[in-house]
Amino acid sequence: MSNAYAMSCARCGRALFSDPAASIKTRAGPMHFGPKCAAIAGLLDKENKAQKAPSTRRRKVEAEDGQLDLFAQ
Repeated sequence: MSNAYAMSCARCGRALFSDPAASIKTRAGPMHFGPKCAAIAGLLDKENKAQKAPSTRRRKVEAEDGQLDLFAQ
């Protein structure tokens, strides 16, 4: 069942399809912010930010004669 009411970001106006990153209660009603706009506006706590997983870099394998080994392990 689709929801006829879609929330939008108060800063940029983009549609929010999941829970907003930050909400502020105002007299006119709640203002919802997406994750990027909430970070720009300073509404997110630094300890609550999701941390990036460490990247796993692949090693570059080269054969002695200058051609790459396709079946290197």
